[in-house]
Amino acid sequence: MTKALYYGTKVIGQIPSDWGQVKVDQNLVDVLSGFACAKKNAVADGLPHLRPFNLSNDGEVTLANGTVNIPFDFKPNLERYQLQAGDVLYNNTNSVELVGKTGLVREPIRAAFSNHIARLRVKNWERLDPRWLAVVLRNLHLQGFFAANCNKWIGQAGFSVSALSNVEIPLPDIDTQRFLMSRTEHLLRELLGLREIQGTVIRDTEQLMSSILAYYFKEIAVSQDSSQKIGKLTTVTSGGTPARSSKAFYRGTIPWVKTGELRDNKLFETEEHITRQAINASNAKIYPKGTLLIAMYGQGQTRGRTAILGIEAASNQACCAIYPNPNVFDETYLQFWFVHKYAELRRQSETRGGSQPNLNQGIIKALMPPLPDVDVQRRYAALFEQARTEIADIQQIQIAHKALFAKTEAAILAEAFKGGG
Repeated sequence: MTKALYYGTKVIGQIPSDWGQVKVDQNLVDVLSGFACAKKNAVADGLPHLRPFNLSNDGEVTLANGTVNIPFDFKPNLERYQLQAGDVLYNNTNSVELVGKTGLVREPIRAAFSNHIARLRVKNWERLDPRWLAVVLRNLHLQGFFAANCNKWIGQAGFSVSALSNVEIPLPDIDTQRFLMSRTEHLLRELLGLREIQGTVIRDTEQLMSSILAYYFKEIAVSQDSSQKIGKLTTVTSGGTPARSSKAFYRGTIPWVKTGELRDNKLFETEEHITRQAINASNAKIYPKGTLLIAMYGQGQTRGRTAILGIEAASNQACCAIYPNPNVFDETYLQFWFVHKYAELRRQSETRGGSQPNLNQGIIKALMPPLPDVDVQRRYAALFEQARTEIADIQQIQIAHKALFAKTEAAILAEAFKGGG
C-alpha cells in the first residue's frame, strides 16, 4: 500500500503507507542563506565562496577548479558560514534544468557560499539522516519536480527556500533511512565508477583524431622534399557582409556563410541567403563548390575552424576562402591539415598583438602545408574520413551510455522511496 506526498495541493510522489512524511521547514532543519560577492572582489588566496557549479551532478560538494576565493574580511562573522559534515547545500537559483540541485557536505569545509545557495543543517540526526535529506532533494531534482514548479525569469529560474518549506518528503524511521542509504550509496558509488571510466573513454576519444593527424602529418612532412605557400597555389580571398539596413539583400537564394557555421564540416546549406544585388553592393562573392573556408575571427572556439563548400556560396568577411585546385591539392586533405594546425594557428594569431586575436589572409597565404601527389593526398583524406566516422560512432555510443547512466541513477533513487534500495 502507498500514500501520496504533496506540494501544496499537487501530488508529487507515492511512498509506502507505513512511512511518515514531513515538510522541509525550519522545524526540521536550520536554514542559512548565502550572500552575493562579485567576481571583481575575488582574490587568489582567500576563503572559498561556493557557487552552484561547486555542487556536482553526483550530489557532492566539490572545491573544483575555478572556485572563487574571497577576502577573509569580506564581511563580519564569516565563520557562521563554515560547513559541517552532514550539511546539505541547496541550489535555489540556476537555469531551469539545474535549479534545485543539491550537494552533501561529507567533511567540514572552511568556506562560505553564494546567495544562490542555502545551507540546510538537520537539527535532529536521530529523526532525519542528512544523507536521506540530500537524496530526497536530489531525487526530486532528477524527477523534474523543481523544473516543473520553479519561478522562471529570462535566462534564470528559482525555487526558494520558503517554497521548499512547503514540500513534503518521506520520513521512514531512522533505521530504515540508514539501511536504505547504505544500499543506495553503494549502488551510486558503483555507478560513479562506471561514469569515471566513461569519462576517461570520452577524453581519450576526443584526443584520438588529433593524435591520428599528428602521426600521419609528421610522416608526410618527413617524406616531402619541398612545399609551397598556399598563396602561390590558388586564389585566397575573403567575403563581405551586405548592409544589414537593406533587409531585401537577405531575401535571396544565394547561400551566405557566417563563421559560426564553420565546424570542420562540409556545408550544404546556410542559415541565411542573399540576393545578386547584395553581392554587387558589397565585397561578397560567390565561391565555387569545393572551396575551403577558414574562420579568421569569431566568438569562442570559432577562429581557425573550417568548412568545405558542397554548394556554390558566398561568405562574410570573417571567412578566408581557398579556391579549389584539383591539380595541386585535395580540399579534404587540406581541411584535415588545418584541423591538425588548429591550436597552432590560434596561438600564432594571439602573438600578433592587438585588442582581438585574429587570423588574416596574409597568415593563411604564407602557410606551407605538405602536399604530396594529389592521389596520395586523396588516400590520406579517405583514411582521415574513415577515422573521423569511426570516432563519431564511438562518441554516439558514449552519448547513449550517458543517457543510460542518468536513467539508472534516477531508477536507483526512485527505488529507495519504494522501500527498496
